[in-house]
Amino acid sequence: MPAPALVDPWFTRGEVAYPATTDLLATQRSFLWMWKAALMDQLTGGSTSGTRNPASIWTCQGSSNAVAAGLDAVDRWGATFTAGNLVRAATGVAHSWIVLANAALGAWLCIDFNGATDGVAAVSYARNAFTGGSTTTKPTSTSEVSIGAASVGVAFTMMGVESTFGVTYRFGFSTNQGGEFHVVCNRVGTGVFNGYANLLRLRDQSPGDTWPLYGTTHFAASGRGAGSMGSMISTSAGGLRTPNGAARAATGGLNQWFFGGTGLDSATIDNLLNEWDAYPLLVRTQDAGQTAYRGRLQDWYAVGTPNVGGGWPALAGQQMMVVNNALIPFGVNVAL
Repeated sequence: MPAPALVDPWFTRGEVAYPATTDLLATQRSFLWMWKAALMDQLTGGSTSGTRNPASIWTCQGSSNAVAAGLDAVDRWGATFTAGNLVRAATGVAHSWIVLANAALGAWLCIDFNGATDGVAAVSYARNAFTGGSTTTKPTSTSEVSIGAASVGVAFTMMGVESTFGVTYRFGFSTNQGGEFHVVCNRVGTGVFNGYANLLRLRDQSPGDTWPLYGTTHFAASGRGAGSMGSMISTSAGGLRTPNGAARAATGGLNQWFFGGTGLDSATIDNLLNEWDAYPLLVRTQDAGQTAYRGRLQDWYAVGTPNVGGGWPALAGQQMMVVNNALIPFGVNVAL
């Protein structure tokens, strides 16, 4: 089918090589720093598409490099990659964290490099500011929702079970004018993505809903490229708050939250047109078998075929890219 028309203008930066990949810790440090740097418009290199709106740039509210910490607007992770600024350790032991905010989106994001082993971290977002925090403990917000685990502060697998290092990994990022974003990463030569995350704003919400953000992430090895959209998300968690303020984790995968009852990965080809359809994504909640509409996600689609990589359209003028069964705004071709 023709590429769905994007509603928002998107800026994309893709094909940026990780600064260090010697082992799992170095690879994860690289990814977390690049995620932060992309949001703060510090990332350079690779290929770009579109023009970034200043309103999409996130600002640092505070950070820890395991030596000093504070919600004092100081970016202790640095505008350039320095491995020693990203220290991984369990909560209660000195480690790194950072809190970012975007006024246009009305959101705060906390990346907490906590965990007892390499390859894990905790990520959460909120609708109000974070407070507290020290070199040993991340700050907290009263509205926090985890986008990587079933509960806030729990470390989850960021880089899957990757065991090949000292090779090229690449990072990609796209953002609209309002601070919403998608991030992807891949190890070159595998033909698949090994990581994906987003934070998006719900449109056309159910009357009475006051929580407009939705975030998902997937960094586990299962379903990397070969699986469906449901399997891409179900190994970690998505977060949403209901109108009464209760946090809800999408631990069952997108098929419990989005359009359709059994998952969009089961969609079939349109035999009349001999092409795959792209489906707009609607967010729903389920309680005791009852399904309720919460809103829709703009410029993000599900496609029936689990092809990975490749632009849409495939020729000149690429606007979107296939990541598992997701079709995301991404104007730069990625060589997997």
